[in-house]
Amino acid sequence: MDIELDTTEEGTCTNVFIILGKRRSGKTTLLSALVRSIAANGRVVVVDPVGSAGALLKRPYHRVFAASGNKQTERFFKNLYRQAEEGREYLLVIDEADEYTNLNGQFSSESLYRLLNYGRNFGVGIVACSRRAANLPKDFLSNSDYLCLFSHHEPNDLDYLGGMLSDSRGRDYVVALRNLPEHIFLLWETSSPDPFRGFFQVQDGAIVAWRPGPSEGTAEASGYASDAPGSSTGDSEAPTAPNATETPTGNPSGSSNSGTGPADGGNGQNSS
Repeated sequence: MDIELDTTEEGTCTNVFIILGKRRSGKTTLLSALVRSIAANGRVVVVDPVGSAGALLKRPYHRVFAASGNKQTERFFKNLYRQAEEGREYLLVIDEADEYTNLNGQFSSESLYRLLNYGRNFGVGIVACSRRAANLPKDFLSNSDYLCLFSHHEPNDLDYLGGMLSDSRGRDYVVALRNLPEHIFLLWETSSPDPFRGFFQVQDGAIVAWRPGPSEGTAEASGYASDAPGSSTGDSEAPTAPNATETPTGNPSGSSNSGTGPADGGNGQNSS
């Protein structure tokens, strides 16, 4: 995945990545591959309320199991924010990020809100996963640098994302998002005038580009791949995804080196 990261002098990635996809779409596998690629040997803190991400990362991390709104959870995030203010850089990985949203669609942790909005100023990057776009506070999307979007079918989620999935030429990518094959994701760079970065999948632990194969049908397949970076037909309509088995191509996104250790945790965490 050929993207430009924002990094500190110590090499910590300060970008915000949001991964959205339904259950079993491949979002946790992508989370693992992405973290290995962008974190290198940096410090990583994993907030893993259901216990699914930590095993895939295969590195030391901190885990918090507290439910939404729990005081123990707020102490955990407050301690992380204090560490950031003290200059301790890290990548914060949040699986099932909607667990930290209250019934009104707002953050249940004020310190998590502050980390998302101000953390990059202190050398904190964030990778967050959620099943439902509409269940996340809008600050997650408004502060994101990159969206990794698997297939979506819920009308509320498509409406929620629809307002931002168009480019400078007025092309709408919601149709492509609705019809994506399983385990394929659309990469969207939110601040770019050309935000569509292509379609990707995780293969053998690496993030690789994806193009539809011959079985997808000529009209849909050509339209689907036409706007990918490097294509010679960039003025065509926004791609619409085919309904067939995908054919992967491309190069691994980066190193799979693991880091040396987690950030110091506060109350409500367990080392694993």
